[in-house]
Amino acid sequence: MEGIIKSFIRVQRQIDDFEPVCNSFLDLEASASALVDSSSITDADRKRILDFPEPEMQTANIAATTSLSKADLLRRASESPELLTQAEIDLLKNRYWLGLTFNESITRANAGMTPGPNSVEQHEEALARLAKVRQLLHEENEAQAIKNAAATSKNRAFVSIKKDEANLWKGGRTVGSCIYPSGSRT
Repeated sequence: MEGIIKSFIRVQRQIDDFEPVCNSFLDLEASASALVDSSSITDADRKRILDFPEPEMQTANIAATTSLSKADLLRRASESPELLTQAEIDLLKNRYWLGLTFNESITRANAGMTPGPNSVEQHEEALARLAKVRQLLHEENEAQAIKNAAATSKNRAFVSIKKDEANLWKGGRTVGSCIYPSGSRT
């Protein structure tokens, strides 16, 4: 869990220190089964665990990205993610943060994919634990919207790569796993 929490943008930008975020997570996780609603959770803990910017920044980032209200953006992303613009997708998959640096993005991506010193099973368990706690904190449609935005981003990237490959090798032929331009020898 340590590597995942250290990848939070709030921690990377030193808005929050690692220890309070980790402690908030552990406290919420311990009480998660007893929570019927999330009204007892502080706004500070909610921002820390969800890794969201301050509300003013979140509102400004949404306004800078889309003409939709937050509720409408979340609804669209959860119901029809294919209608999202790339900017809306990036906003949601980056948890309302704009202007992530390359290093911030790489750190986040690695934390989501790389088990570090833990086994793959331990890493997947840690990600599942975080998702379970976050589920209690999200607004309506928010968890699904973020998940759909990330999936849509991956799908669009895959389609774009396939189109680029098709354009690059137009008229070529495939032999085994190699692609040769038309008229070349194998």
